[in-house]
Amino acid sequence: MNLLQNGLYGLFLGRVRYYHLFKFITREINKIISMNFIGFFSDGGVINFIFSSVIIYLNKNRISDSK
Repeated sequence: MNLLQNGLYGLFLGRVRYYHLFKFITREINKIISMNFIGFFSDGGVINFIFSSVIIYLNKNRISDSK
């Protein structure tokens, strides 16, 4: 599994309260795709980087919450 899948899986198991955040992110990505900006991200690298950053940030918060 890559970092993105691990992060999503960990968040899914850890906190359901992030559900609204993922709904928001999905909505934003759908907006971007419908505006045809997806050409900028055709290799997927930028989107992966953004998701990885968000997930690392959320996982850090989750770890500090549980202490």
